[in-house]
Formats: sequence, C-alpha cells, structure tokens
Amino acid sequence: MTAETFYYPAFLNLKGKKCIVVGGGRVAERKALPLLRSGAEVTVISPECTARLRKENLHGHIKYISRKYKRSDLKNAFIVIAATDSAETNRKIS
Repeated sequence: MTAETFYYPAFLNLKGKKCIVVGGGRVAERKALPLLRSGAEVTVISPECTARLRKENLHGHIKYISRKYKRSDLKNAFIVIAATDSAETNRKIS
C-alpha cells in the first residue's frame, strides 16, 4: 500500500464565522457555495471570479475582493480555503 494522505471530514458550525476563499474559478465557487449555505460570512479574493460568484456578491450574499491575495487577508479568519490555479500561491496560503 502506498503512503497516501487521507483527510478527516469535519462538521463545523460556521454560522457567522469569517471564511475566506482565495481564488475565483470553478473550484473556488464549489468551495464557497457550501460555506454560504452553512451561514458563514464568505469573502472571495481573486482578480477574476465566476459569474455565479459575481451574482452572489451583487446580491450581498458574499463579499468579493477583486485583487490578488495578501497575507493580511487571512487575519481573524475562521477558515481559509486556497483555491487558486497557482501551486505556489496555494502553498503560501496554507
């Protein structure tokens, strides 16, 4: 058997918690929408984002920041999800 990493699923109460998703593509959307449904305060940070994420921002459901990630973006976040297409950026976020 090869040494693989297995992740343990966590069920968390995210209602009112600050959750950051760095990235604006399909993966970021797939990560952000369940956070939103759980009652989290979702912020998406990316120079570009999907039409669905823009719509959620327009309706005030999420906060969208149209720029590259900065280390200070993670301050006071309960959960941060790295969902960019850059392995280097994802590594920095983690």
